[in-house]
Amino acid sequence: MSSIDVAVPCYQYGRYLRDCINSVTSQNIKDLRILIIDNGSTDDTYEVAQELARSDKPIEIVRHPRNLGQKHSYNEAIDWAAAQSFMILDADDVLTEGALSRAVSVMNSDSSIAFCHGPEYAVAFPAGRPPSSVDSKGPSHWSIETGPAFIQRACLQPINPAGASGIVVRTSVQKTAGYYSPNLAHTDDLEMWLRLACLGKVARTEAVQGIRRVHPDQLTRYFDATYVRDCEERLAAFDLFFSGDGKSLPNARGLYRCAERSLASKAYWSSWSHLVRGHRRTSIALMKFALGHCPTMALLPPLDWLSRTENPWKRLRSILAAPLLARQASLR
Repeated sequence: MSSIDVAVPCYQYGRYLRDCINSVTSQNIKDLRILIIDNGSTDDTYEVAQELARSDKPIEIVRHPRNLGQKHSYNEAIDWAAAQSFMILDADDVLTEGALSRAVSVMNSDSSIAFCHGPEYAVAFPAGRPPSSVDSKGPSHWSIETGPAFIQRACLQPINPAGASGIVVRTSVQKTAGYYSPNLAHTDDLEMWLRLACLGKVARTEAVQGIRRVHPDQLTRYFDATYVRDCEERLAAFDLFFSGDGKSLPNARGLYRCAERSLASKAYWSSWSHLVRGHRRTSIALMKFALGHCPTMALLPPLDWLSRTENPWKRLRSILAAPLLARQASLR
């Protein structure tokens, strides 16, 4: 079986670190190394890491005296990686049973696969009690698509097409792709997946590969709450990609325009959603983003976007019904 390296950056997540590491060491992978990067934590991260390293597991520890930032840890992990496959797993997340063996199996099956991924399940759960109800043994069939097909899919549906807790990368490909960009605050992972897809095929499974812990201290909670910033950051990732590695792709300009229009469409309908809910300021900001990047939407709504969303008419009905439900609640 192929070797795999797993890097676990950790900042102030000592209470979650055991769950994360245990989910990795229980994967039944013989040739496995783990690197815990303590990024200047002031909680018990280092003590927990030392305790785990003493448990006869292949665990190494790097401790920084101050917080150098998450991106520094990710890039440090890339330098450290030496196995055939590699992944970065945040310390507050966990892997599902069999996730690594599934990933290693598909990577072994085709040397042209640059990376593989599967869904991640987002759920709140207390430290020491990872959820046991996640069906990680669901359909484990892998579908393999070309890198350009993955990029086109990401442009058509410009949400992050792959959850970070479920991605395993071929190490040689990661070394070629290089580091996470310092120019992207929150969407550096999206830009990285696009760069990796320029270097090979992408394998995808429907079996849940990772569990993303939802908790009050999660950085993405604050980011996801700023809807306009979300659109701006995603567009910045596409800007950077198509001005760099993606520039040489066939129809690069058309793909970028597709991503821009998709984000504008998302902002357009999100604007109406916020308006009927009474969030006027957010609605105006989202509409400004939409029309700023696709002025024709002022005359012709992007109806094609609705066909790409899950249960669009059900969602539209719930949006339109929101003001009535709010009024009924206020009269009770």
